[in-house]
Amino acid sequence: MPLAGTPAKLSFGATTATFTAPVSGGRWNTTTKHGTFLLRGGLTFVLAEEIVTENGTSGQFVQFPMTGWRIGVGTSAGVSVVANGARTPGFFDQSLNGTTSIVTLHGHKYVKVTGLGLSFNATSGGTISSVMLGRGPNAADPFASVTLLARLR
Repeated sequence: MPLAGTPAKLSFGATTATFTAPVSGGRWNTTTKHGTFLLRGGLTFVLAEEIVTENGTSGQFVQFPMTGWRIGVGTSAGVSVVANGARTPGFFDQSLNGTTSIVTLHGHKYVKVTGLGLSFNATSGGTISSVMLGRGPNAADPFASVTLLARLR
């Protein structure tokens, strides 16, 4: 079944920071409980620092954007993003310990996925580190816990 736009929420570690992005579409199979969620928007890692040398002070600003999120649930598709301008499949490792349910809100049916864990892997950790001057995450570091909610059409 096609999915209609509703918010997706990614929560990050102990800081309880939350990123919310609209689900722009996707598909969900109510029989097999698997599908793909497409998210609009994205995240950007930013490194801004002041460098003091004997010739004075200068600054540097580096950014690493991640947009075009596709999150596969219950499939081998995993998570792909447009990372620094290039579509990168398998950008995050995904634990499939999330739970899925169909809920009815205001007369509409929604698919809800909670507790889906994302972790950095060699692809994401290495790519971010190379752009962020060696200051990226390590492979297997947890990234986010994801909650997805999308209306079934």
